[in-house]
Amino acid sequence: MTKAQELGRELTRLRDEMSGIYMQYDTGRVDSKGNQIFDFPDGKEEELIRRGQELEEKQIEFENARRTEDFEKNRQYLDQLNRAEKRLTVGGQNGESRSIRTEDSYKSLGQRVIDSYEYKGRRSGGNKFATVFDDVDVKTLLTTAGVPGFTPDSPRTNIVVPFPNRPIRIIDMIPASQTNIEIIKWMEQVTFTNNASMTGEGYTKQESALDWDEKTSYVRKIAHWIPVTKEQVDDVPGFMSMVDRDLIYMLRNKLETQILSGTGIGQELVGILQNANLQSQAFSTNNADTVLKAMTLVNWTGYAEVTGIVMNPTNWQTIRLIKGATNQDYVLGSPLIDVAPRLWGVPVVITNAITSGTALVGDFLNFAELRYMNGIEVDVSDSHSTYFVENKLAVRAEMRVALVVKRGSAFCQCTSLT
Repeated sequence: MTKAQELGRELTRLRDEMSGIYMQYDTGRVDSKGNQIFDFPDGKEEELIRRGQELEEKQIEFENARRTEDFEKNRQYLDQLNRAEKRLTVGGQNGESRSIRTEDSYKSLGQRVIDSYEYKGRRSGGNKFATVFDDVDVKTLLTTAGVPGFTPDSPRTNIVVPFPNRPIRIIDMIPASQTNIEIIKWMEQVTFTNNASMTGEGYTKQESALDWDEKTSYVRKIAHWIPVTKEQVDDVPGFMSMVDRDLIYMLRNKLETQILSGTGIGQELVGILQNANLQSQAFSTNNADTVLKAMTLVNWTGYAEVTGIVMNPTNWQTIRLIKGATNQDYVLGSPLIDVAPRLWGVPVVITNAITSGTALVGDFLNFAELRYMNGIEVDVSDSHSTYFVENKLAVRAEMRVALVVKRGSAFCQCTSLT
Protein backbone atom coordinates (compact mmCIF):
# COMPACT_ATOMS: atom_id res chain seq x y z
CA MET A 1 0.00 0.00 0.00
CA THR A 2 1.39 3.41 -0.96
CA LYS A 3 1.68 6.30 1.45
CA ALA A 4 -1.12 8.16 -0.34
CA GLN A 5 -3.43 5.15 0.03
CA GLU A 6 -2.62 4.90 3.75
CA LEU A 7 -3.31 8.62 4.20
CA GLY A 8 -6.51 8.25 2.18
CA ARG A 9 -7.78 5.57 4.54
CA GLU A 10 -6.81 7.64 7.56
CA LEU A 11 -8.63 10.62 6.03
CA THR A 12 -11.76 8.50 5.50
CA ARG A 13 -11.60 7.28 9.11
CA LEU A 14 -11.40 10.86 10.45
CA ARG A 15 -14.32 11.94 8.29
CA ASP A 16 -16.43 8.98 9.47
CA GLU A 17 -15.68 9.85 13.10
CA MET A 18 -16.72 13.48 12.50
CA SER A 19 -19.88 12.31 10.74
CA GLY A 20 -20.66 9.94 13.63
CA ILE A 21 -20.38 12.79 16.15
CA TYR A 22 -22.75 14.97 14.17
CA MET A 23 -25.25 12.12 13.77
CA GLN A 24 -25.06 11.34 17.51
CA TYR A 25 -26.06 14.87 18.49
CA ASP A 26 -28.42 15.55 15.56
CA THR A 27 -31.75 16.66 16.99
CA GLY A 28 -33.55 15.82 13.75
CA ARG A 29 -34.67 19.44 13.50
CA VAL A 30 -33.73 22.31 11.23
CA ASP A 31 -33.89 26.05 11.68
CA SER A 32 -35.88 28.47 9.51
CA LYS A 33 -33.15 28.41 6.85
CA GLY A 34 -33.08 24.63 6.61
CA ASN A 35 -29.85 24.16 8.61
CA GLN A 36 -29.59 21.11 10.89
CA ILE A 37 -29.77 21.77 14.64
CA PHE A 38 -27.33 19.90 16.90
CA ASP A 39 -27.37 19.53 20.69
CA PHE A 40 -23.69 19.35 21.61
CA PRO A 41 -22.66 18.88 25.27
CA ASP A 42 -20.10 21.16 26.88
CA GLY A 43 -16.66 20.83 25.32
CA LYS A 44 -17.88 18.91 22.25
CA GLU A 45 -17.71 21.94 19.94
CA GLU A 46 -14.05 22.52 20.93
CA GLU A 47 -13.39 18.85 20.12
CA LEU A 48 -15.02 19.28 16.70
CA ILE A 49 -12.86 22.33 15.99
CA ARG A 50 -9.74 20.34 16.92
CA ARG A 51 -10.85 17.40 14.79
CA GLY A 52 -11.58 19.76 11.89
CA GLN A 53 -8.05 21.18 12.07
CA GLU A 54 -6.61 17.65 12.20
CA LEU A 55 -8.74 16.69 9.18
CA GLU A 56 -7.53 19.73 7.23
CA GLU A 57 -3.87 18.94 8.00
CA LYS A 58 -4.37 15.31 6.98
CA GLN A 59 -6.03 16.43 3.72
CA ILE A 60 -3.00 18.59 2.87
CA GLU A 61 -0.62 15.71 3.70
CA PHE A 62 -2.68 13.37 1.51
CA GLU A 63 -2.67 15.79 -1.45
CA ASN A 64 1.11 16.24 -1.18
CA ALA A 65 1.68 12.48 -1.07
CA ARG A 66 -0.58 11.94 -4.07
CA ARG A 67 1.22 14.63 -6.09
CA THR A 68 4.58 13.06 -5.22
CA GLU A 69 3.39 9.64 -6.37
CA ASP A 70 1.92 11.11 -9.57
CA PHE A 71 5.26 12.82 -10.26
CA GLU A 72 7.12 9.52 -9.78
CA LYS A 73 4.69 7.74 -12.12
CA ASN A 74 5.21 10.39 -14.79
CA ARG A 75 8.99 10.16 -14.39
CA GLN A 76 8.91 6.41 -14.85
CA TYR A 77 6.63 6.81 -17.85
CA LEU A 78 9.08 9.27 -19.48
CA ASP A 79 11.96 6.88 -18.79
CA GLN A 80 10.05 4.16 -20.61
CA LEU A 81 9.45 6.45 -23.56
CA ASN A 82 13.12 7.41 -23.70
CA ARG A 83 14.14 3.75 -23.69
CA ALA A 84 11.60 3.01 -26.41
CA GLU A 85 12.84 5.95 -28.48
CA LYS A 86 16.37 4.56 -28.46
CA ARG A 87 14.99 1.39 -30.07
CA LEU A 88 13.21 3.05 -33.01
CA THR A 89 13.59 1.21 -36.31
CA VAL A 90 14.96 3.44 -39.08
CA GLY A 91 14.85 2.65 -42.80
CA GLY A 92 17.99 1.56 -44.62
CA GLN A 93 18.84 1.13 -48.27
CA ASN A 94 16.92 -1.25 -50.57
CA GLY A 95 14.01 -1.53 -48.19
CA GLU A 96 16.17 -2.92 -45.42
CA SER A 97 15.84 -1.77 -41.83
CA ARG A 98 18.17 -1.60 -38.89
CA SER A 99 17.63 -1.13 -35.18
CA ILE A 100 19.65 1.53 -33.37
CA ARG A 101 20.08 0.75 -29.67
CA THR A 102 23.07 2.62 -28.31
CA GLU A 103 23.35 6.27 -27.42
CA ASP A 104 26.74 6.55 -29.11
CA SER A 105 25.35 5.63 -32.52
CA TYR A 106 21.93 7.35 -32.26
CA LYS A 107 20.69 10.90 -32.11
CA SER A 108 17.20 11.56 -30.81
CA LEU A 109 14.62 13.10 -33.14
CA GLY A 110 14.76 16.32 -31.14
CA GLN A 111 18.57 16.51 -31.50
CA ARG A 112 18.32 15.83 -35.22
CA VAL A 113 15.79 18.66 -35.60
CA ILE A 114 18.10 21.09 -33.77
CA ASP A 115 21.06 20.01 -35.91
CA SER A 116 19.10 20.28 -39.15
CA TYR A 117 19.85 22.92 -41.76
CA GLU A 118 16.22 24.09 -41.75
CA TYR A 119 16.22 24.74 -38.00
CA LYS A 120 19.49 26.63 -38.04
CA GLY A 121 18.23 28.88 -40.86
CA ARG A 122 14.79 29.50 -39.34
CA ARG A 123 15.40 33.20 -38.59
CA SER A 124 15.46 34.10 -42.27
CA GLY A 125 12.10 32.39 -42.70
CA GLY A 126 10.31 34.20 -39.90
CA ASN A 127 10.94 31.42 -37.38
CA LYS A 128 8.95 28.98 -39.54
CA PHE A 129 10.67 25.86 -40.80
CA ALA A 130 10.04 22.27 -41.82
CA THR A 131 12.41 19.31 -42.03
CA VAL A 132 11.87 15.76 -43.23
CA PHE A 133 13.71 12.59 -42.15
CA ASP A 134 13.07 9.89 -44.75
CA ASP A 135 15.02 7.28 -42.80
CA VAL A 136 12.78 7.29 -39.75
CA ASP A 137 9.80 4.94 -39.61
CA VAL A 138 7.97 5.09 -36.27
CA LYS A 139 6.33 1.69 -35.98
CA THR A 140 4.14 2.21 -32.92
CA LEU A 141 2.23 5.27 -31.73
CA LEU A 142 1.72 5.37 -27.95
CA THR A 143 -1.52 7.12 -26.99
CA THR A 144 -3.78 7.43 -23.96
CA ALA A 145 -6.70 6.06 -25.99
CA GLY A 146 -5.85 2.39 -25.67
CA VAL A 147 -3.25 -0.24 -26.61
CA PRO A 148 -0.39 0.37 -27.11
CA GLY A 149 0.00 2.91 -24.34
CA PHE A 150 -2.18 3.22 -21.24
CA THR A 151 -4.82 5.54 -19.94
CA PRO A 152 -3.72 8.05 -17.30
CA ASP A 153 -4.56 7.34 -13.68
CA SER A 154 -7.91 8.89 -12.78
CA PRO A 155 -8.85 8.12 -9.16
CA ARG A 156 -12.39 8.88 -8.02
CA THR A 157 -12.87 11.53 -5.36
CA ASN A 158 -14.75 10.87 -2.11
CA ILE A 159 -17.51 13.29 -3.12
CA VAL A 160 -21.02 11.76 -2.94
CA VAL A 161 -23.84 13.88 -4.37
CA PRO A 162 -27.16 13.01 -2.71
CA PHE A 163 -30.43 12.67 -4.59
CA PRO A 164 -32.40 15.96 -4.61
CA ASN A 165 -35.09 15.80 -1.92
CA ARG A 166 -37.23 18.38 -0.21
CA PRO A 167 -36.14 19.64 3.21
CA ILE A 168 -38.08 18.39 6.23
CA ARG A 169 -39.76 21.44 7.79
CA ILE A 170 -43.34 20.73 8.87
CA ILE A 171 -42.29 18.23 11.56
CA ASP A 172 -40.32 20.95 13.32
CA MET A 173 -43.45 23.12 13.65
CA ILE A 174 -45.16 20.57 15.91
CA PRO A 175 -44.24 19.73 19.52
CA ALA A 176 -43.15 16.13 20.08
CA SER A 177 -43.06 13.79 23.08
CA GLN A 178 -42.63 10.10 23.90
CA THR A 179 -45.38 7.59 24.66
CA ASN A 180 -45.53 3.96 25.80
CA ILE A 181 -49.15 3.29 24.84
CA GLU A 182 -50.54 2.45 21.41
CA ILE A 183 -53.79 4.39 21.68
CA ILE A 184 -53.65 8.05 22.67
CA LYS A 185 -56.92 9.14 24.32
CA TRP A 186 -58.03 12.57 25.46
CA MET A 187 -61.24 14.40 26.26
CA GLU A 188 -62.45 17.19 24.01
CA GLN A 189 -65.15 19.57 25.13
CA VAL A 190 -67.87 19.56 22.47
CA THR A 191 -70.63 21.46 24.27
CA PHE A 192 -70.25 24.82 25.99
CA THR A 193 -73.66 26.41 26.42
CA ASN A 194 -73.47 29.53 28.55
CA ASN A 195 -76.93 30.54 29.80
CA ALA A 196 -75.67 32.66 32.64
CA SER A 197 -78.04 35.67 33.02
CA MET A 198 -78.99 38.40 35.36
CA THR A 199 -81.63 36.99 37.74
CA GLY A 200 -83.84 38.63 40.31
CA GLU A 201 -84.53 37.36 43.80
CA GLY A 202 -86.78 34.30 43.87
CA TYR A 203 -86.68 33.71 40.08
CA THR A 204 -85.64 30.46 38.41
CA LYS A 205 -82.04 30.37 37.30
CA GLN A 206 -81.06 29.39 33.73
CA GLU A 207 -79.40 26.05 33.11
CA SER A 208 -76.10 25.93 31.18
CA ALA A 209 -74.62 22.84 29.54
CA LEU A 210 -71.19 21.28 29.26
CA ASP A 211 -70.26 18.05 27.51
CA TRP A 212 -67.08 16.18 26.53
CA ASP A 213 -66.31 13.45 24.03
CA GLU A 214 -63.45 10.96 24.19
CA LYS A 215 -61.09 11.30 21.25
CA THR A 216 -58.48 8.77 20.15
CA SER A 217 -55.40 8.71 17.96
CA TYR A 218 -53.57 5.51 17.11
CA VAL A 219 -49.84 4.92 17.04
CA ARG A 220 -48.96 3.85 13.50
CA LYS A 221 -45.78 2.33 12.12
CA ILE A 222 -43.78 3.75 9.22
CA ALA A 223 -41.14 1.26 8.02
CA HIS A 224 -39.04 0.14 5.07
CA TRP A 225 -35.84 -1.78 4.29
CA ILE A 226 -33.16 -2.23 1.65
CA PRO A 227 -30.80 -5.14 0.83
CA VAL A 228 -27.01 -4.62 0.75
CA THR A 229 -24.07 -6.99 0.42
CA LYS A 230 -21.66 -7.48 3.30
CA GLU A 231 -18.79 -6.60 0.96
CA GLN A 232 -20.38 -3.26 0.16
CA VAL A 233 -20.60 -2.43 3.85
CA ASP A 234 -17.09 -3.65 4.68
CA ASP A 235 -15.24 -2.23 1.67
CA VAL A 236 -16.71 1.28 1.51
CA PRO A 237 -15.96 3.36 4.62
CA GLY A 238 -18.93 5.42 5.70
CA PHE A 239 -21.38 3.50 3.50
CA MET A 240 -23.62 2.49 6.40
CA SER A 241 -23.70 6.08 7.65
CA MET A 242 -25.06 7.19 4.28
CA VAL A 243 -27.63 4.38 4.25
CA ASP A 244 -28.78 5.18 7.79
CA ARG A 245 -29.12 8.87 6.97
CA ASP A 246 -31.14 8.20 3.81
CA LEU A 247 -33.43 5.61 5.42
CA ILE A 248 -34.17 7.96 8.32
CA TYR A 249 -34.85 10.83 5.93
CA MET A 250 -37.33 8.65 4.02
CA LEU A 251 -39.23 7.91 7.23
CA ARG A 252 -39.43 11.61 8.14
CA ASN A 253 -40.44 12.48 4.59
CA LYS A 254 -43.34 10.02 4.76
CA LEU A 255 -44.34 11.28 8.22
CA GLU A 256 -44.48 14.84 6.95
CA THR A 257 -46.83 13.77 4.15
CA GLN A 258 -49.01 11.91 6.66
CA ILE A 259 -49.18 14.95 8.96
CA LEU A 260 -50.77 16.92 6.16
CA SER A 261 -52.71 14.42 4.07
CA GLY A 262 -52.99 11.08 5.88
CA THR A 263 -56.41 9.59 5.19
CA GLY A 264 -56.86 7.60 8.41
CA ILE A 265 -57.73 4.55 6.31
CA GLY A 266 -55.94 1.32 7.18
CA GLN A 267 -52.61 2.10 8.83
CA GLU A 268 -52.49 5.79 7.84
CA LEU A 269 -52.59 8.66 10.28
CA VAL A 270 -55.44 11.18 10.14
CA GLY A 271 -53.75 14.21 8.61
CA ILE A 272 -54.65 17.77 9.57
CA LEU A 273 -56.19 18.38 6.14
CA GLN A 274 -58.49 15.37 6.75
CA ASN A 275 -59.67 16.46 10.20
CA ALA A 276 -63.46 16.57 10.50
CA ASN A 277 -63.46 20.00 12.17
CA LEU A 278 -60.95 21.65 9.81
CA GLN A 279 -62.10 25.07 8.63
CA SER A 280 -61.87 26.18 5.00
CA GLN A 281 -61.38 29.52 3.25
CA ALA A 282 -61.89 29.83 -0.52
CA PHE A 283 -59.71 32.12 -2.63
CA SER A 284 -60.59 35.80 -2.21
CA THR A 285 -58.99 38.61 -4.25
CA ASN A 286 -55.40 37.36 -3.88
CA ASN A 287 -53.33 34.84 -1.94
CA ALA A 288 -52.42 37.24 0.86
CA ASP A 289 -56.04 38.29 1.44
CA THR A 290 -57.14 34.66 1.46
CA VAL A 291 -54.56 33.76 4.12
CA LEU A 292 -55.63 36.68 6.34
CA LYS A 293 -59.26 35.60 6.16
CA ALA A 294 -58.21 32.06 7.11
CA MET A 295 -56.27 33.47 10.07
CA THR A 296 -59.40 35.34 11.13
CA LEU A 297 -61.38 32.08 11.12
CA VAL A 298 -58.71 30.41 13.28
CA ASN A 299 -58.67 33.39 15.68
CA TRP A 300 -62.42 33.97 16.05
CA THR A 301 -64.04 30.62 15.26
CA GLY A 302 -61.37 28.22 16.46
CA TYR A 303 -60.24 30.68 19.17
CA ALA A 304 -56.58 29.87 18.60
CA GLU A 305 -53.47 31.83 17.71
CA VAL A 306 -51.91 31.16 14.32
CA THR A 307 -48.31 29.97 14.80
CA GLY A 308 -47.50 28.91 11.25
CA ILE A 309 -48.53 28.87 7.60
CA VAL A 310 -47.69 25.99 5.24
CA MET A 311 -47.62 27.00 1.57
CA ASN A 312 -46.49 25.58 -1.76
CA PRO A 313 -43.52 27.39 -3.38
CA THR A 314 -45.54 28.46 -6.44
CA ASN A 315 -48.22 30.12 -4.31
CA TRP A 316 -45.62 31.86 -2.14
CA GLN A 317 -43.92 33.09 -5.30
CA THR A 318 -47.14 34.81 -6.34
CA ILE A 319 -47.23 36.65 -3.00
CA ARG A 320 -43.52 37.51 -3.07
CA LEU A 321 -43.84 39.10 -6.52
CA ILE A 322 -46.61 41.51 -5.50
CA LYS A 323 -45.52 45.06 -6.34
CA GLY A 324 -46.66 48.47 -5.17
CA ALA A 325 -48.62 51.08 -7.09
CA THR A 326 -45.53 52.17 -9.05
CA ASN A 327 -44.98 48.57 -10.18
CA GLN A 328 -41.36 48.94 -9.11
CA ASP A 329 -41.26 48.25 -5.38
CA TYR A 330 -41.88 44.74 -4.10
CA VAL A 331 -44.35 44.84 -1.22
CA LEU A 332 -42.54 42.19 0.83
CA GLY A 333 -39.09 43.73 0.38
CA SER A 334 -36.37 44.34 -2.16
CA PRO A 335 -35.13 41.28 -4.09
CA LEU A 336 -31.60 42.42 -3.19
CA ILE A 337 -32.01 41.49 0.49
CA ASP A 338 -32.75 38.27 2.33
CA VAL A 339 -36.37 38.52 3.48
CA ALA A 340 -37.56 35.82 5.90
CA PRO A 341 -40.81 34.22 4.67
CA ARG A 342 -43.50 35.82 6.83
CA LEU A 343 -47.07 36.84 6.10
CA TRP A 344 -49.21 38.96 8.40
CA GLY A 345 -46.48 38.59 11.02
CA VAL A 346 -46.55 34.76 10.96
CA PRO A 347 -43.70 32.55 9.68
CA VAL A 348 -44.38 30.75 6.41
CA VAL A 349 -43.05 27.23 5.84
CA ILE A 350 -42.50 26.83 2.10
CA THR A 351 -42.64 23.22 0.95
CA ASN A 352 -43.99 21.16 -1.92
CA ALA A 353 -45.24 18.63 0.64
CA ILE A 354 -48.51 20.56 0.27
CA THR A 355 -50.08 20.70 -3.16
CA SER A 356 -50.08 23.85 -5.24
CA GLY A 357 -53.24 25.88 -4.75
CA THR A 358 -53.57 24.85 -1.10
CA ALA A 359 -52.23 26.41 2.11
CA LEU A 360 -52.67 25.41 5.73
CA VAL A 361 -52.99 28.03 8.47
CA GLY A 362 -53.16 27.05 12.13
CA ASP A 363 -52.00 26.84 15.70
CA PHE A 364 -49.45 24.05 15.32
CA LEU A 365 -47.81 24.82 18.65
CA ASN A 366 -50.82 24.38 20.94
CA PHE A 367 -53.27 22.13 19.11
CA ALA A 368 -51.11 19.52 17.36
CA GLU A 369 -48.65 17.05 18.84
CA LEU A 370 -46.53 14.11 17.70
CA ARG A 371 -46.23 11.16 20.10
CA TYR A 372 -43.30 8.84 19.34
CA MET A 373 -42.94 5.31 20.64
CA ASN A 374 -39.23 4.34 20.94
CA GLY A 375 -38.08 6.90 18.36
CA ILE A 376 -36.46 5.82 15.08
CA GLU A 377 -34.88 2.37 14.98
CA VAL A 378 -32.37 1.12 12.38
CA ASP A 379 -31.57 -2.61 12.45
CA VAL A 380 -29.22 -4.76 10.34
CA SER A 381 -29.59 -8.52 9.99
CA ASP A 382 -28.71 -11.46 7.71
CA SER A 383 -31.71 -13.45 8.98
CA HIS A 384 -33.80 -12.98 5.86
CA SER A 385 -34.43 -15.57 3.16
CA THR A 386 -31.03 -16.91 1.99
CA TYR A 387 -29.12 -13.79 2.98
CA PHE A 388 -26.82 -15.60 5.46
CA VAL A 389 -25.31 -17.93 2.84
CA GLU A 390 -25.22 -15.15 0.22
CA ASN A 391 -23.39 -12.65 2.46
CA LYS A 392 -26.24 -10.18 2.20
CA LEU A 393 -27.70 -7.89 4.84
CA ALA A 394 -31.18 -6.42 5.30
CA VAL A 395 -31.13 -2.87 6.66
CA ARG A 396 -34.49 -1.93 8.20
CA ALA A 397 -35.63 1.43 9.51
CA GLU A 398 -38.91 2.14 11.27
CA MET A 399 -40.70 4.50 13.59
CA ARG A 400 -43.98 4.36 15.52
CA VAL A 401 -45.81 7.63 15.90
CA ALA A 402 -49.23 9.13 16.55
CA LEU A 403 -50.51 12.53 15.41
CA VAL A 404 -52.77 14.19 17.95
CA VAL A 405 -54.86 17.09 16.63
CA LYS A 406 -56.52 18.45 19.74
CA ARG A 407 -58.77 21.02 18.05
CA GLY A 408 -59.53 20.74 14.37
CA SER A 409 -61.03 24.24 14.20
CA ALA A 410 -57.63 25.66 15.22
CA PHE A 411 -56.62 25.02 11.60
CA CYS A 412 -57.94 26.39 8.32
CA GLN A 413 -57.34 25.28 4.76
CA CYS A 414 -56.99 27.85 1.98
CA THR A 415 -58.12 26.62 -1.42
CA SER A 416 -57.73 27.63 -5.08
CA LEU A 417 -54.69 29.83 -4.47
CA THR A 418 -52.88 31.18 -7.53
